[in-house]
Amino acid sequence: MFTEEAGKLLQSFESEGKKGTIVREQTPDGATAVYSIQGVTAVRRCKKAA
Repeated sequence: MFTEEAGKLLQSFESEGKKGTIVREQTPDGATAVYSIQGVTAVRRCKKAA
């Protein structure tokens, strides 16, 4: 399921009984995505090409 809150795109999901979230945000320099599932978090940062 996707929702939008304060300019961020939020996605919640469940896979094999585990719940997780992905939070995507546009920034002036590019984009950021934060992936979280069962206490483990990963961050992906993308920069705009010059």
